[in-house]
Amino acid sequence: MVQYILTPWRDRRELLKVRQQFYPAAPSPADSTSSAALPAPPASATASFAPVSASALPTAPPTTTQGVPAPAPTPTGGAPLMTSAIGGSSSSNVDNNRPLLLLLAAQHHAVARVSMWMQRGNCPHMVESTALLTAAILSDGESKGSAGTYAVRAAYAAAFSRFVTGLLDGHQDKQRKLSMYSVAKTIGLPATFVELRHQATHETLPSLAKLRSAARKALVWIWEYYWQHLGPEDEVAVEVGENEGEGWERIEVSEKKVGVATAAAGRAVVVAFLEEQDAARRADMKRWIDGLDEARLLATLDKITDMPPNNIVLLAALRLSKEILQKRQSVKSTEQGYARDVDEIERKISQARDALMAETQDAAETSADDAGTEEAQEIAGTGWARQLHCIRHKRPNCKDLRIIQTSLDRVIAFHEHLRLEETIAENKTHHSNSRRVGSSNNYAYLVKDDKTNDAVIIDPANPPEVTPVLQKAIKAGEINLTAIVNTHHHWDHAGGNKQLQGDLGLEKLPVIGGKNCDGVTRTPGHGESFNIGSIAVKALHTPCHTQDSICWFMQDGEQKVVFTGDTLFISGCGKFFEGNADEMHTALNKKLATLPDDTVVFPGHEYTKSNVKFAASVLQNEAIQKLQAFAENNKETQGKFTLGDEKKHNVFMRVEDPEIQKVTGESEPVSVMAKLREMKNNF
Repeated sequence: MVQYILTPWRDRRELLKVRQQFYPAAPSPADSTSSAALPAPPASATASFAPVSASALPTAPPTTTQGVPAPAPTPTGGAPLMTSAIGGSSSSNVDNNRPLLLLLAAQHHAVARVSMWMQRGNCPHMVESTALLTAAILSDGESKGSAGTYAVRAAYAAAFSRFVTGLLDGHQDKQRKLSMYSVAKTIGLPATFVELRHQATHETLPSLAKLRSAARKALVWIWEYYWQHLGPEDEVAVEVGENEGEGWERIEVSEKKVGVATAAAGRAVVVAFLEEQDAARRADMKRWIDGLDEARLLATLDKITDMPPNNIVLLAALRLSKEILQKRQSVKSTEQGYARDVDEIERKISQARDALMAETQDAAETSADDAGTEEAQEIAGTGWARQLHCIRHKRPNCKDLRIIQTSLDRVIAFHEHLRLEETIAENKTHHSNSRRVGSSNNYAYLVKDDKTNDAVIIDPANPPEVTPVLQKAIKAGEINLTAIVNTHHHWDHAGGNKQLQGDLGLEKLPVIGGKNCDGVTRTPGHGESFNIGSIAVKALHTPCHTQDSICWFMQDGEQKVVFTGDTLFISGCGKFFEGNADEMHTALNKKLATLPDDTVVFPGHEYTKSNVKFAASVLQNEAIQKLQAFAENNKETQGKFTLGDEKKHNVFMRVEDPEIQKVTGESEPVSVMAKLREMKNNF
């Protein structure tokens, strides 16, 4: 069954991605005429382009789970590899074939991607043909029995016929109709391809051996005719995160780095396992998953939860992460005689990621001596240290603690990048600009009333970095911490609640937030108010990103701020994980938009650079251009813009703008909102 991946094809870079997956090693010219299997790829094949060779498999005849000889090797190595490496009973066979298995998974991913392009239309015919032929080859190895063989022959025949017919029709003389043989000759297509196309369409289906050989030759011909002319790739890597291009994923197989192509396949095969519903196939794939290094698998799961293709994958990834930690803990509990609860498991997951981050950071520091800072940062980008975007169902570290002078006394923003250093400024009446730095881009905020010293901490997701600052301030008598406040229940916002309570020795510290927030003790109703000293606080329920999302509007005299979590970002909005376009339209344009225009916005993440880039692709006005310039020159934008500004440079708050309606092709506000979100997801 084809898995549809909602990704647009739009440029050379997108084509290079799938080319790398279809052709992990470059074919030689002789392969287009030879009927023999392609030679084994060189050791560097994972960084090259061409069909994977079946001869790279072990020479011993592969067997299926029933002990019956598997189908003959095919050009991509995909079909028999799926049967022998996953379906076989030998764990060593799985280990030996793991790199090729990863490449196979990448080809499955490429077929799924192209199938989506085909649905959207205007997909290049050579790209479509490559996907159809590859899909037939992949199906070949998964078929069983005579009925399966006939179905595979039909799949080969359909793919080959569509390839030849579509290609020749596109070169047909419109004034005078030429024979297919004549057209084929003009473009260099072998006459045997035309003959086989005729046989597959009008006569008895060709033999499986003949179709396999033809498919291999066709893929090589397509490479020479189309793919190779795209030119060399500039290390096409697998992107993760909200800001495209801010992180490259690499994993290790058998303790060796096998390059971006294998890394892409590794992530793809893990996603395939998480999505698999068939119990037998899932059990087969689980044997491969169990053979991975646990730390690296956690890193891959971590990246997958950054931007999951769907909720099924997200939940499965979280379950598998917990399962790994539970397995570790079961050994320890036998020795020590106690069991951990779910909260402890979640904490261990965070620690494992932190350990991986430290490992990659050490690698970065070592590499920096030889390769320079930029390369070191690339290496440090692996694993947990990379920036978190969208929903990150995990605990972030904190980047920057900044004290911003307002009549609310001060809003202290913990922004994640580097590490915490300075303490809260002692002078409570003068402007202060202390910085605290951590390791990602979530914001946490400390809001304090200067008259009473009452304070609340908003979204303290990573207690190890927040706790020392709060402890020092509490000990110095600078704050009276009255509550933890959450904007929604996701781990990167509410995941540190209980640990922070324990670290501070304030187990009874109230947790104010949505109903699903960890340890919540109070959920104010929509419009309900309370006070932080003399600061008035109002809860604004904004369900969509999550159903328990709450924005917190605060006012002290003429000063007004709103903490929007993942509902409203500067020039953007959160993904509709638990809601829909109607709910986000209500949240942004019927609730937040009714607040005073001079209300300063404090979002949950620093996504402005990517958000305004998207906004500029939809609408070009002076406000967007100014924000784009600001984002290019400033790493932080929290507390710099108001709701009045958002109404000018945030396209999600301009759904009735005729220009935006024209771009989206929609006129009804909710439909415009839905289309904008779809466009942003695919941007």
